[in-house]
Amino acid sequence: MDATAAPSVDDINKLYEEGQNHSKSYYLPEALACYMVVLGHIESLTDPDDWYKQLQCDVCLHICDIHIRQGVWNEANDYCQRAMNQAEALHAHVKKARCLDRQGDIKKIHGDLPGALSDYKESLIIKSKYFGDGNDHTRMLDISNSRDNIALVYYHQGKLYEALDDTLESLRIRLNYLDGNHVDVAMSYNSLGQIYHKLNKHDEALSFFNKSLRIRQKILRKNHPSIATSQNNIGTVYKNKGRYQEALAKYKIALDIQKENFGEVHIDIAITYNNMGDVYNIQIEYEKALEMFTKSLYIDKQLLGDSNRSIATTYSNIGSVYYNQNKYEMALPMFQKSLGILESLIVIEDKSGDDTDPEIANRHRSIGILLFKQSKYESAASECEIAISMMQKIFGQSNPMVIELNKVVAKCYEMLNWKEKALDIQNTLRAINLGSSQQRLGNTISENTFDNSQGKMK
Repeated sequence: MDATAAPSVDDINKLYEEGQNHSKSYYLPEALACYMVVLGHIESLTDPDDWYKQLQCDVCLHICDIHIRQGVWNEANDYCQRAMNQAEALHAHVKKARCLDRQGDIKKIHGDLPGALSDYKESLIIKSKYFGDGNDHTRMLDISNSRDNIALVYYHQGKLYEALDDTLESLRIRLNYLDGNHVDVAMSYNSLGQIYHKLNKHDEALSFFNKSLRIRQKILRKNHPSIATSQNNIGTVYKNKGRYQEALAKYKIALDIQKENFGEVHIDIAITYNNMGDVYNIQIEYEKALEMFTKSLYIDKQLLGDSNRSIATTYSNIGSVYYNQNKYEMALPMFQKSLGILESLIVIEDKSGDDTDPEIANRHRSIGILLFKQSKYESAASECEIAISMMQKIFGQSNPMVIELNKVVAKCYEMLNWKEKALDIQNTLRAINLGSSQQRLGNTISENTFDNSQGKMK
């Protein structure tokens, strides 16, 4: 391209396509350089026509995507808003829907799940309305992307069967319009693996994760970040099946790929450190576990600020390591920090008064058990009762965690010499009609008081 002459439409298109190719291969700095040159050319025009304005909107969305992948949230949000303004000025409904998708992505990573869900659903409505009946290849695939986005929010909200329905619908569309070895089909298989893993159906999860990995290895370069994602997810299934050395091997493969692509600071790297910390914690290698969790926390706080669900989880994980080391005075503030973040997020999400968040319930449970260990029986009973109230609404009265907590509360009352209250709890447990000897009220409290994390997935 002649530097002294105004670029032609062909020149701009060629540079735009070059940026797309770099982006698909995950060469993000090269892609960003191409897009910035294209954007500069368009913005230098005195009176660009609608074609240039449409392209400008698309370029801003691509730049937003790159910043999302790199974890540069302020820049991502800025370019998303620029694209949104352009789309609204052009009355380009589908482009507006795609802006809403990115806006939802940014909200989701920052823990605003209701906000993300609202954006994704509005996007789907726009696409369904302006795409008509939708036999068109591109249009239907765009709708499948919206289904995927909505499913991912449901997954993080614990609405697993709703997530499964949307993911299966997305996969159905993709298999109708794409080759079976397409990267988007691999993404659907990965999403199904996540859902089945969360449902504790580990064999089904492993099958879908391996399907996803095989496709990605076939069509992507060997150090592509999506391959790291698959390796990480397979590692987490191995961890939950008790195959700890295999899990660590998968995590280390993922970490090497991630560092090669992103350097030392990236959300995906924080996820991998957290997952490795889980394994070391289980294997009683507490110093290594703390090292991994601390690295994860450092990255998350750099990229996400101080209030995020991921950070809350990591504080809880650090607390569990201290608990396992019998360092209760160090564990308690970690659980309390985690709880405080989660409660602040509920208020931010405009869900004040919602007492059915399973993570909040589990933090009260952890604090209650820890206080029991410290012989602070009245405070322990109070925390456990909060957890019981929440968990009964979420899981039902006969859930093993609810039963275990009732046993803790009864023991607290016995130690406080509150015999009538202890008897009431014992009668409540008998009324549930526990069948097995494992479920009968005993005099001891289980040492397995903290759930092993299922691991963070992507």
